[in-house]
Amino acid sequence: MTIDTSRAAAEASAGDPGGLSRNRTELRCFLQLFVLCGFVVAQPLFDVAGRSPDFFLFRRAGAADILVLVALTVLGPPLLLWAVEALVGLVSGRRRRVAHLVVIAGLLLLLTIELAKNLTSIRGWPLLLLGVAGGVAATVVYARAAAARLWLRYLSPAPLVFALLFVTVSPVGKLVVGGGDNGPVRAVVPATARVPIVMVFFDEFPMTSLLDSKGQIDRRLYPNFAKLAEGSTWYRNATGIGSFTPDVLPAMLTGRYPTRAGVAPSSTEYPDNLFTWLSGSYDVRAFETVTELCPPRICAANAGAGGHTGWRALTRDLAGVWAKIVSPRRMDEDPTAQFVEATGDPAADAVQKKPGPTFRFNQLKANQPSRFNAFLDQLRPADQPTLHFLHILLPHQPWKYLPSGVQYSYPRISFGYDRKVGWTTQPAPVQLGQQRHLLQLAYTDRLVGEVIQRLKDQGLYDQSLVIMTADHGISFTPGQAQRTLQARNAHELMWVPLFIKAPHQRAGKVDDRNWEHVDLVPTIADILKVKVPWHVDGLSGLGPERPREVKRFYGKPGQPTEVDGPRNLTLALRGVTDRVARPEDGVAGLFEVGPYADLVGRKPEAVGAAGGSGLRARLNDPGNLEDVSPESGTIPALVSGALVGSLPDRPVTLAVAVNGTIGAVGVTFTQKDTPQTFAAVVPDKLFRPGGNRVQLYQVKRAGAGPRLHQVTVAG
Repeated sequence: MTIDTSRAAAEASAGDPGGLSRNRTELRCFLQLFVLCGFVVAQPLFDVAGRSPDFFLFRRAGAADILVLVALTVLGPPLLLWAVEALVGLVSGRRRRVAHLVVIAGLLLLLTIELAKNLTSIRGWPLLLLGVAGGVAATVVYARAAAARLWLRYLSPAPLVFALLFVTVSPVGKLVVGGGDNGPVRAVVPATARVPIVMVFFDEFPMTSLLDSKGQIDRRLYPNFAKLAEGSTWYRNATGIGSFTPDVLPAMLTGRYPTRAGVAPSSTEYPDNLFTWLSGSYDVRAFETVTELCPPRICAANAGAGGHTGWRALTRDLAGVWAKIVSPRRMDEDPTAQFVEATGDPAADAVQKKPGPTFRFNQLKANQPSRFNAFLDQLRPADQPTLHFLHILLPHQPWKYLPSGVQYSYPRISFGYDRKVGWTTQPAPVQLGQQRHLLQLAYTDRLVGEVIQRLKDQGLYDQSLVIMTADHGISFTPGQAQRTLQARNAHELMWVPLFIKAPHQRAGKVDDRNWEHVDLVPTIADILKVKVPWHVDGLSGLGPERPREVKRFYGKPGQPTEVDGPRNLTLALRGVTDRVARPEDGVAGLFEVGPYADLVGRKPEAVGAAGGSGLRARLNDPGNLEDVSPESGTIPALVSGALVGSLPDRPVTLAVAVNGTIGAVGVTFTQKDTPQTFAAVVPDKLFRPGGNRVQLYQVKRAGAGPRLHQVTVAG
């Protein structure tokens, strides 16, 4: 069977070519594009984004931003395609009709790919071929059957329906339509109890990361956390109630367990929360990251996110998601993943800010560094008592900071971790991940010191209520997920640091009561001598302990899992610092990992060179070593790559030397399809301005000590 392409193209352009005015023809062309773009672009994007209100809050997108985004998504693609066709029409009417048919065919091809991805497991070239076949078949039907074109006209309202559902029914809808007019009840705190309140919430921070094997805060690595504990109450049995921040933070600031899935972590969904409640007696300055529980009318700080915000940032991010939706390739990352606690913006990492005590922090876009500096600056005496709140994504991934505050460049590789299966059972990459986490935690400790010192300099520390905690932890147990509760990771995922320094408290205290993070609001109410005016699930952490037999963890809102508290507290108190590194050497000991850690800091010739190893290696991003500028605050401290050529059949221990000094020793591992992968973090002090040299050595034990066998580094 053959098709008269000129006739089919003419019909495709006009539907019925006989006697229609040019305006009606153009309108029909546009409506066909409008409908198909609605199904190909708008519907899948609204479906994905509509389930992720936290992403819009992270971008500080208001109702106007979301409505602009909706208009661009619904009208932008069809208008752009129609304009291209119109330009072609200036050359020739026939070419205009052919161009329209080609555009229709392309949209039908993409629609076929989207449908096949949802209905089958086919990916890659087979999916592309299926899309081409389906697109061609659908185009033939469209060109030859008037009924098909008529149905496109009948479907003209569909894109508008998709948009209406997105802004009204989806979880994002509350960000557009807002809540009711009835404001929350506001507390009247007695004048004698109106003390300054300083709250810092960290993220992805297990308590066990602070501790040595004796269950004590390791002051050799974390002196500021140790000082904080010496003058506050350390609730050592404190647990987060989940691992998804948009569910957990509302629970912490309302005192209620999460019961509803997919709701925006905003004041429209949670009008009764600590911020709105205390705003009757306090000036509330809340620097939130992935939530907006403090309404902008109360917290001006929330409106000043800085960086990439608003509809322009949303449009850019949605374009990236749509590219994944229509790609026929097998994608390791779910297109929705970037809407879940978005934590990185690689482009922003390259932006240098003005130097200062925290200037390197300004490069960590996702961790809202500008907010940390603003938070620090506004810690000062005021006529009205102030509630200062900061939620900061530290020591949360990406791990990219050394204890000194220097940032290190790193490949976009999750060494040893797969989102679908969790950590590998190979110990080397898991240990590397934990080491990088501890290095970043040491930097976090420096920031804690800055907050405490600022309060002391301003004469606020003694009189203030200071609370520092984390919403959830992260697991480094081989074979387990990082943030999904499993059989062996509860002690890392749930147990988090919690320090509460009451006003004028000077003596430290350890309290092992069964604390859950829903206890925070009733405890603050107790300290301020007021009552919470709504029902809370939590209990005050003051006075005698009230019985609570179990620990609850909400993997999903409304679906708690009961966890053995005593057993997992014992595991958490085992600590990690002196089991992973050598803290007796201070923060430098965090680079001393593994059985040959004593080689770090030594010259290879002093250890004992024993000729070549016969091994060859390739470095990732060797160009990073060619022009290093330590003053920029970024160095290539994560050295990684793989052995190449003839490979040994077992893991190899490698020493990494920078400019003639050993900076790390690690063991190779398999990373996806690449055997004998290596990665190690070396001290920033080993780098010099300009070109730098990396040498690799295979470490073998010979007699009383190790010997180094040089590995050839491929150019």
